[in-house]
Amino acid sequence: MKPVELLVGTYTQTDSLGIYRLRFDSAEMSFVGLSVTSGIQNPSFIAVHPSGLYAYVVSEISTGLIYCYRVMKSGALRLLGIKGTGGSGPCHVGLNRSATVAIVSNYESGSVSSFQVYGDGTLEGPSSFVQHAGSSKDVVRQSSPHAHSVTYHPEKDIAFVADLGIDKIISYGLKLPSCELIVDPRRFISTGKGFGPRHFCWHPSGQYLYCINELESSISTFRNSDDGVLSLIDTSSTLPQGSHSTNTSADIHISPDGKYVYGSNRGDDSIAVLEVDNVSGNLNFKTAISAGGHTPRNFALTPDGRFLFVANQDSNNIVVFERNPITGWIHQTGVETSIPSPVCIKFLPETKH
Repeated sequence: MKPVELLVGTYTQTDSLGIYRLRFDSAEMSFVGLSVTSGIQNPSFIAVHPSGLYAYVVSEISTGLIYCYRVMKSGALRLLGIKGTGGSGPCHVGLNRSATVAIVSNYESGSVSSFQVYGDGTLEGPSSFVQHAGSSKDVVRQSSPHAHSVTYHPEKDIAFVADLGIDKIISYGLKLPSCELIVDPRRFISTGKGFGPRHFCWHPSGQYLYCINELESSISTFRNSDDGVLSLIDTSSTLPQGSHSTNTSADIHISPDGKYVYGSNRGDDSIAVLEVDNVSGNLNFKTAISAGGHTPRNFALTPDGRFLFVANQDSNNIVVFERNPITGWIHQTGVETSIPSPVCIKFLPETKH
């Protein structure tokens, strides 16, 4: 594997200066720091343009903002612009397949906003803004809506938003080129009362969508129909049977071959490994492996699926695991790097700049 570069989002209330850019060399099994981009508060989630030339970063503060950067060959990030998200506490941004639309999830206010992405990487908008409504079972965490993330249909102009506060996956049509969000209540689906849907990953086949549930420490499996309607077919725990850990699940990813799904557990401080049934698409829990630190909020697989990097928010470290493609299990390589309050990892694709 060639050396890879990654951007790390952080919370800046403590010692963090902003967005960290690193290079990892698998031959040397070492990290090199390339740059730190300051001037942004709580850059908690990052979306990278498929060209590798641009990065979109939410600033998770009361007056929500999204920053657009040019990824420079020198290692720096050059600010191209800042837009208001229309809501508070944005915690996620996602680009559609053609990278022409960016949708931001405003967690605190429970709303979503869409932006047009121009060819030069800059943003225009918001093109549309939708306020969610409702509540659910948990009186502390679910007294109001909390939009948490977006994913896009692998073939159609449809966006799915996980709202932790109302236990729903809300489906939006994408009207192009205006980037307007069209709500379709017939396509709303519940994960289960008190589940708290958070993040998604698609099976490479496009047949199944997996959603990790923060409050229930589980992953829901949805079947994707030809017309883009999801149906819930199964739910699997991210914790071993009989576990009594006080836990909230966070991030989810699938191996490139579609055989294994991984989920992070905060409290249990582990990475769950679940095997995909190649007939039904359902998940079978295999094991949960120590994350090598505290509060693994986010993690990422290298593009070739060989390594898994875990961002442990409360122990201020990123830990490198190597993955066995046959068994799906991961083991610590002994390599890690210190980053203050890391909460997002995104790998940069190769680019000629």
